[in-house]
Amino acid sequence: MDYGISLEQDRLVCIVDALLERLDYSALQHLYSVKGRNPKVPPKILFKVMVFAAAQGVYSLRSISEQCRVNIEYMWLLEGYLAPSHMTFGRFFHRIPIAVLRQLFVQFVHQLSLLDSVDFTEWYIDGTKMEANANRYTFVWRKRVEKGIAKLKEKRRQIQEQMLAFTGMDIFILDDDELLRSVVDVCQGNGITFVQGSGH
Repeated sequence: MDYGISLEQDRLVCIVDALLERLDYSALQHLYSVKGRNPKVPPKILFKVMVFAAAQGVYSLRSISEQCRVNIEYMWLLEGYLAPSHMTFGRFFHRIPIAVLRQLFVQFVHQLSLLDSVDFTEWYIDGTKMEANANRYTFVWRKRVEKGIAKLKEKRRQIQEQMLAFTGMDIFILDDDELLRSVVDVCQGNGITFVQGSGH
């Protein structure tokens, strides 16, 4: 069956496929031995499927495998190969080193830039701050971060005033590191020890 006849060329899957066709997959291909049997689905096609799935917000390997069985766009990307199992996707993903993924990602962004699809003159914030290894319970709202920064600045000002009253030193011109060193020196000079733990 020719799945291409059912897809318009302006669909996301066709655009992603056209962009990914321009990448150099030699580093990815070197991860597979030329000896022995070939993989059931070429790594280039597996990579395309995973990129397209990520573009649609599908990250679960089982969900990607299910989409390959029921979604005509994924079938079109597979170019006639049978739908891989979630274990196939898992083995493929764990085989790729971070350096190879980074290289492919850089190529992909470069291809987008050639199409004038990415504007590098501005950075955009969607209102949230995300941790590098985040899950859905570890995000931090932007307003909360901004309020926290404001409180830290106020706390710093209070410490500066206390140091001025305690030592008579004008430390408002010091940066954070110099301020901390000054506080440590004053505490050590007055025999004040630092303690750690709950309630201290």
